[in-house]
Amino acid sequence: MTGGGDGHGAPDCFVSYADDGRAWAEWIAGTLEDAGYQVLLESWAPAGTHRVGWLDRAVSQARHTIAVVSDGYLRS
Repeated sequence: MTGGGDGHGAPDCFVSYADDGRAWAEWIAGTLEDAGYQVLLESWAPAGTHRVGWLDRAVSQARHTIAVVSDGYLRS
């Protein structure tokens, strides 16, 4: 997990993953939300959102980034 964000209304975590790690990423995000954390997950981006801009904001604003490292993640 890496640190970022300023802590003022920022999401607690951004979960980064590749397609082959999506199931784990969704499980991690759900588990964190159940524990009371505010989480961002790429697949939860609103429809029509500029993907690169959304990802940049998510990484910049979240206090922590969790990377789900998979074969696809390492290749990306």
